[in-house]
Amino acid sequence: MKTCPHCLSTTFDDMPLCYGCLRLFDDVADFAMVSIPLREGADDELQLEEPSDVTMSLANRPSPIRFHVAVPDLFGYDIYLDRVEGAQLTVGCARDNNIVLPHHESRRHTLRLYYEQGLVWAEDKGSTQRPLIEGTPLTGTRSLTHGTTLEIGEAKIELIKS
Repeated sequence: MKTCPHCLSTTFDDMPLCYGCLRLFDDVADFAMVSIPLREGADDELQLEEPSDVTMSLANRPSPIRFHVAVPDLFGYDIYLDRVEGAQLTVGCARDNNIVLPHHESRRHTLRLYYEQGLVWAEDKGSTQRPLIEGTPLTGTRSLTHGTTLEIGEAKIELIKS
């Protein structure tokens, strides 16, 4: 089994992507192998070996930040942001964004969500259709707290776990 470094979901070794966050496992360094090998004991019963250092380091890793993305009648899903300085998610209708919204909901690159100095930040990318934070237009950069909702047209992005 392997564990996704982004959302910590486990999947089979031969899977090309994580079914928890739908990220591709690009190379061997992008995931941690988690296996519990069995060995025979002195009394011919199977015993579990101690967990490896990789498993232990995943347990101590801070949980990722979770956002819920929803467009009524189209889709709804959760996406995760690592608690690593400089980690980011981009939002817009262009296919190179992490959160891709329908064309009628946003501009090509509308918003950037990122982790810096222990906080989650939202940065407007200067689009004519300003994202709203709790009904107020976002101008520039603003920190987000648990439960904050960003709106871009009908699309809503809620910070579930910070």
